[in-house]
Amino acid sequence: MAMDILNQKILEYVYENDRDYFFLLAKDGTILQSTYTSVPDANHLEASTLMDFCSNEESRQTLLDHLHPLSFNELPIMFHFPGHQDHLYYVSGRPSYASDGNYYLFFYIRSMVHYQDTEETKNHIENYLSTILRIHDGYVTIYDAENYTLLSANGQYINYMRLFLGVEFYPGIPLQKTVSSDACDYWVEQLKKCNELGYVKFSFTNPLEQTLETTMIKNVFNGRSEILVLSKNITKEEKYRQELIDMNKTLESKVALRNAQLQESYNNLSLFNQVITHEMKTPIREISAYAGFLLEDNAATLPSDSLEDLTSIKRICSEVIECINEFVTFSKVTYTEMKNETVPMKELAYSVIEELSIIPTDTPVSYVVYDLPNLYGDSLMMKVVFRNILHNAIKFSIRNHINTITCGYMTDADHITYYINDRGVGFDSDNPSKVFDMFERAHSSSEFEGSGIGLSTVKAIVKRNHGEVDIVAEKDHGCTVLLKFPISQCVLTEDQNV
Repeated sequence: MAMDILNQKILEYVYENDRDYFFLLAKDGTILQSTYTSVPDANHLEASTLMDFCSNEESRQTLLDHLHPLSFNELPIMFHFPGHQDHLYYVSGRPSYASDGNYYLFFYIRSMVHYQDTEETKNHIENYLSTILRIHDGYVTIYDAENYTLLSANGQYINYMRLFLGVEFYPGIPLQKTVSSDACDYWVEQLKKCNELGYVKFSFTNPLEQTLETTMIKNVFNGRSEILVLSKNITKEEKYRQELIDMNKTLESKVALRNAQLQESYNNLSLFNQVITHEMKTPIREISAYAGFLLEDNAATLPSDSLEDLTSIKRICSEVIECINEFVTFSKVTYTEMKNETVPMKELAYSVIEELSIIPTDTPVSYVVYDLPNLYGDSLMMKVVFRNILHNAIKFSIRNHINTITCGYMTDADHITYYINDRGVGFDSDNPSKVFDMFERAHSSSEFEGSGIGLSTVKAIVKRNHGEVDIVAEKDHGCTVLLKFPISQCVLTEDQNV
């Protein structure tokens, strides 16, 4: 049925768009009457012969050969009509006899170019519609847009009507028989909406408890309106979608619970830090204070060994307090919330150098700071990184030698690497990166004071800022700490890119 309607539409399209011309000819080919309406005044064609409009001698001779009382169909002939270029036409003719015994010829001429285009369009539409009706994995129906009768349906819907509605399909069957009784009003409502809007999409559940995603498309052609209805069974998809929603809700609950547990852990760790700061540092400060009192009150009477012991007690107390402070700093950087902001690395380096300049040293220190590119990260944490590294660079200076500390950078296609180089004592090691592990030291505490936590803090901060750390060292020739980050995290100016 759908194909018959389609064929009818194609034929109407051809005939209603001046693709066919009619000529009444005398037996010698003289044009007696014409419907060649594409020329403003077609009457001037009359009294001419049809052969006059043949494009070439071959076409003229072919037409002359067929001016006889015999019917013929779709003879290809080239014509050149006024106002048009040469075109190949299909010519069909049949005779009509008059009362005087003579005969006249009725010629029908169709443009072959237009005919071929029309045939291609027709075949394309036929194939497309046939494919939809044949392989669509749901229901396909075509309704009359005026009275909502069912004009055509694919096999799936015909079987549905037969098995579950108890009716046989036939073209023009009323809508009430093609859907369940409780859905009829809803379908009428959707068809009316499609008539108004030209397109609607909705979902509904049929008596088989199938969830159908339905699309209605209105097609108006030569005054006749139809509505194509495509319904896809999405029951499984809907089930999976609901399962996914339920899973997401479960996961969200678990994530919320885990976040609450993590927050509680963070709070406990913060409380632990406070306890360490207060409960452990307070008695150590008191021990240091008592040792100081003994030194002040008994400096003249105590033997030299005792004075050295008391001095060592004060020094050890200071080192323990420093160790506690660094340990608290390390623990904070592992759980404190990160800030993603633009860090002005050059200004940051200078601010740390200014802070450290008040520390007394036995060795003169000079600085070289290049135009460091800005970095996206946490500025407070990056300041801790530079403070710890620069403090070590100063601390490990060679006595009575000028220590030049350089802050620079290198780039490649994927990374930017900031480096801090010193000319200090350096160290030898088969695995120099071990100095970034907790409590690992390159030098003994008797040589240089320190807790062994500072570079561990550096590593933790750089890792949280999506970077990596490394170190290159040589005994008596200093060391270089490398901070490598993705190139996407930095902002390079044109000069810095060179």
